[in-house]
Amino acid sequence: MKKTSASAVAKYPFDIYVFKSDGTYKYLPNENQLEVINNRDFRGMTGTQDFVASASVNVVLVADLEREDDTPDIEVRKKRVELDSGHVVQNMMMWASGNDKKCVPRGMFVEEGLLEILALDPNRYYIPI
Repeated sequence: MKKTSASAVAKYPFDIYVFKSDGTYKYLPNENQLEVINNRDFRGMTGTQDFVASASVNVVLVADLEREDDTPDIEVRKKRVELDSGHVVQNMMMWASGNDKKCVPRGMFVEEGLLEILALDPNRYYIPI
């Protein structure tokens, strides 16, 4: 598995979704490829700020809480993935900086709407903010 960020207890809970004007994609780290989820422009759903609908790329981290199966307390699971999200975002920001790109971490979105677009069960999946 090609994971480059730290993860509490090595659970690596995240799936990474990419929102572009031509569709929504799931990042497949082992293949270093994007898998098409849909062909619609949902960039505006990834944030409440005006600029998100026209950003060239929006990335959303979605945690699969079942990967955190060693901890029965759901709030502890969420805290761990929130910690891990910082590691992933830091890697993205370092890549952007090293490649002369802009990167704006955000946490202002409607989780339920995004999980619905991605056809993910909100009882299992969580988007850290």
